Amino acid sequence: MLWNGQRVVLDMAIRALDHPLTTRYRPALVLGALREDVWYVPLIGAVLEGPPLTHFYRPGLPGGLVPFLTPGPRWRADRLFARAVEHYREGRPAAAFVQLGRAAHLLIDMACPAHAQRTVHMISDSFEWYVEGNARALENLPVPAVAPRGRASELVEDLARQTQRFAPDTTNSPWGRLLWKAGLRRKIPVPVLSDQARELIPLAAGHAAALLRLFLRQAAGDAVVVVRTAPVLETPPALGTPGP
Repeated sequence: MLWNGQRVVLDMAIRALDHPLTTRYRPALVLGALREDVWYVPLIGAVLEGPPLTHFYRPGLPGGLVPFLTPGPRWRADRLFARAVEHYREGRPAAAFVQLGRAAHLLIDMACPAHAQRTVHMISDSFEWYVEGNARALENLPVPAVAPRGRASELVEDLARQTQRFAPDTTNSPWGRLLWKAGLRRKIPVPVLSDQARELIPLAAGHAAALLRLFLRQAAGDAVVVVRTAPVLETPPALGTPGP
């Protein structure tokens, strides 16, 4: 998912969860989501957009873009989530939410049909650009309920499986573009992209809210007081209010 799409899904999740901690650290979450798309080269001090090899996953075969050869989003999301919990317990909440935002990026990418079906798009992706251009309208859609999970990777798996119901655009790789020009492949029509986005973006927000809630439970435990949760989301049992 492109940057505006990442921001929209995170904002929907934060608003649905309505917890003071995630609201306060929204900038760190968004920063983490953006950082997951770039690499830092220390020797030359350069920041480059990195190839998203770990941002693709089709349930049934482990790994990322290349099964068995590249790490996948499930493994990486669990690793980043564990790092976020560790930072929070060390008293570094801003750093924790940056890492959590990076894990959220991987999860949100599973709402893109091309990413959930390992469809290469070296040039662009029609679904991602539709979301990018219609973010304002999508942002106001209701967020559905998502059952709690015990690991970030389980949420990645769940969302990827649901996204597999939707056809990806296979014309956005160099070879796909050649096949499209030859009349052997077709682009996804805009009305279909609209229908996909109206279902998948809220679904991504529901899973992102579940990820944030999982972090609140695991990182802070009983120190977290759930103030109010959007009624469309399932909530875990209420946590006790800490003593003075």
